[in-house]
Amino acid sequence: MAVVPASVSVERLAMKRGVCVTTWADGGSYANVSNVIAGLQELRPWIMRCNVTQGDTGQRTYINAIRAACPWLKISGIVGKPWQGGAQADAQAMVDWLATYPAGTFSYFEGCNEWNMFWDKGPSPRPDGQGGRPTWYANIRAYHQAIYPKLKARFPGIPVIQPSLGKREGYSLMGNLAGACDLGNAHAYTGGNAPGTSGDRITGEIANVRTICGPDPKRICVTEWGWHNKTDHVTGGHKPTPPDVAAIQCLPYFCEYDRTDDIAWMSNYELVDDRAEAPGDEDGGRHERHFGLFELNFTAIKAQGAAHRNVGRIIERAYSGSVSWGACTITVTGASDAAVMVYDRPDGRKIICLWRRGVVIYNNNTRLMVSPAPAAQNVTVTFSAARKVDTFKPHSSSDPITSLSSASTTSVTVPLVAEGAMLVVGPTGSTPPDPVDQTVTATFTVGGSSVSGSYVVTP
Repeated sequence: MAVVPASVSVERLAMKRGVCVTTWADGGSYANVSNVIAGLQELRPWIMRCNVTQGDTGQRTYINAIRAACPWLKISGIVGKPWQGGAQADAQAMVDWLATYPAGTFSYFEGCNEWNMFWDKGPSPRPDGQGGRPTWYANIRAYHQAIYPKLKARFPGIPVIQPSLGKREGYSLMGNLAGACDLGNAHAYTGGNAPGTSGDRITGEIANVRTICGPDPKRICVTEWGWHNKTDHVTGGHKPTPPDVAAIQCLPYFCEYDRTDDIAWMSNYELVDDRAEAPGDEDGGRHERHFGLFELNFTAIKAQGAAHRNVGRIIERAYSGSVSWGACTITVTGASDAAVMVYDRPDGRKIICLWRRGVVIYNNNTRLMVSPAPAAQNVTVTFSAARKVDTFKPHSSSDPITSLSSASTTSVTVPLVAEGAMLVVGPTGSTPPDPVDQTVTATFTVGGSSVSGSYVVTP
């Protein structure tokens, strides 16, 4: 019997649905802000993480256009680079620049991004053996400790996230910054591993980040995570995942991160494959061009992008009226590796997420599907009073599965392999109306040209 935890707000699940966006028009898939807006409206993520460059008026226009067309988005802004022009960056100047954005633009501010990766490429040895500038961590610490109090003074109430580190290294060098951050920061890519396995990097990364941000109850933002689909990538430690496998893993990964109770929100790297592979790319770098939830130039949504989108559509699925859950307990039995999370919707209904922990269907060493494939096992959810249940498997659709749904039942049995399932449950007699599309109109300027557009948002 699976342990059924106490229910929590469905906002916790929604906040696992973030995405990284490159907010400047520099020639790749992000150059056309209309396409970016359309992609965001299709995906409808909860969080958008992006860089903020001091003095870049074009970027400010770009971000403002997204904000106008996607008003539900919470935006996390990365607040500058700690070392510029051979000197420590001016923290006050960065804060003054952030204040030129419309009030309410940002929901979070984040310290510098993977500075240990991008600044330290020189030949001289570094204390952790990676080569490069040996004082990178001192630059980060000085800048972040300078900007944190200035951000809190100018933008009270907006949480500040610690700087991130790349390749899961440099924690001891960075040192404790608990007094200069409100939230931790992890980059925990899947590396081709299945959720719930020892290789999924969740537990270890949380422990590493806590050496910087401080202990529980301070929560952690996974500001980068996800899969790359460069299936012939054979060098380096970041192994690929085919899109259909990533789609199957999507909901279980959201739930695995949420069940720890440590993770505030997550941001998938990245919205779209930004550029085509170039002849000069080294094999170790070509996979960087295949992390998107959309194909290059938004020509199609990938399977994992569709799963990401479907989870959101199920969370926001419209039902008629608010209800009272009443006296009804939930029991989960069946597969011994079954796991469950229960979420409270604002309308009184509950979403029950089911998955099996650690089921491997893809071998990330051979880059082949496991053969023979693991068999499905049943997971049964039992209610102490009759309930209306709509059952979904978001890796394939945002529509309910008729054979696993009921207008009135005391139990539902769901066969699972490695995919996850979502059950929207309420008192009997409540049915969903047809979702109503909403049209948002925005006008913005890019590259000196004014562009207007109407964008359809489906609940």
